[in-house]
Amino acid sequence: MDREIEFRAKDLKGNWVFGFYSPRIWFPSFEQTPSIKTIKGSDVEININTLGQYTGLKDKNGTKVFESDIIRMHYFFENYDPSSLGAFEDEAEIIGVVKYDLIDGFYVETVDDHSRCYLQWIEEPTEELEVLGNIYDNPEWLEGENNEI
Repeated sequence: MDREIEFRAKDLKGNWVFGFYSPRIWFPSFEQTPSIKTIKGSDVEININTLGQYTGLKDKNGTKVFESDIIRMHYFFENYDPSSLGAFEDEAEIIGVVKYDLIDGFYVETVDDHSRCYLQWIEEPTEELEVLGNIYDNPEWLEGENNEI
């Protein structure tokens, strides 16, 4: 399955910009501010700490899901019942932050207990995901006050 490669970051004025990010390799004596090449083709200098990649998923409202987004996710998983010694399908709804690592790919780290839920577990992203905000514009979600479902 092909997926659109796109990044977002805040520019030096604090506005979101979207486009293609490619780290540049320069001689050590030169300092270079990271930038994103926008869809219109212009280079925009960015705050590298806000850089996030598009996951390839859209939520139930059609919003693209990026790294560092805070999302509500409903998913089904296989659980185990020790009393009957059998497996059964269970479901959960969580709020967490979208993250990425090279081995596991995109996942959601839950706000409450910091467990991981992998985005590939979601069967129907357009029904089971909702972007609530991101960690830069909505840090209050990380404080635990608003993470009630």
